[in-house]
Amino acid sequence: MNWFWRIVLSLDAVPSKFRVRAAEALGESKQPSAVRALLKARSSDENYVSEAAVTALKSLGTAALQPLLELLNSQPPA
Repeated sequence: MNWFWRIVLSLDAVPSKFRVRAAEALGESKQPSAVRALLKARSSDENYVSEAAVTALKSLGTAALQPLLELLNSQPPA
């Protein structure tokens, strides 16, 4: 079901209350595969969505470390 929440979270046309719930569900899942979608949602123009994504990332705890490091390492230097 993680894939469903990642899709909902990624669609800007979806009302923010559903995107917030998607972020919460991804945080509760404790799945590292949620990190990329949550990072993208973190930069949402909708504050509730952005805050929910940050909270979800925090709740992933150490499960988020490896995917975060991989994302950082794959980015070209600024």
